[in-house]
Amino acid sequence: MNTQYIENTLNQLNEIISLDYLDFIKDNPKTISFNSEKFNLFTIDELCKPVVIHGMEILTIHSLKAHVPNLQKVNSNFTYDQNGIAFSLHRFSLSVLIGYANENLIFIDYRDKNRIYIFHPKSRDITKTALTVNKIIKNEY
Repeated sequence: MNTQYIENTLNQLNEIISLDYLDFIKDNPKTISFNSEKFNLFTIDELCKPVVIHGMEILTIHSLKAHVPNLQKVNSNFTYDQNGIAFSLHRFSLSVLIGYANENLIFIDYRDKNRIYIFHPKSRDITKTALTVNKIIKNEY
């Protein structure tokens, strides 16, 4: 992966994720417990680390994009949350991965840069949570 791409992503992180959250995860690994799962939150370095998922090399922060082709095979252009509300794959692909618990992935909705969802790769569904980036920073979960 191009090191210039990684450097550009580091420089643009504050446009993707709030500065308060970046400061929160800056140095030490963080975990949050929610819905009886313990989620590991990525550090800034981990967010900008290249990974390979389904044969696609991509930065961790953008790695939800790598799941879209498999979701399209089953769900066309949408996946659904626990209430049956459609969540477009375009919206999903632009959202920001911030952590994991086992195989479940926790991410920030790109539209408001605050609402937290959980992606369950095995069942290919999404859970809308009551969590927000602001609640994570303030330890209100």
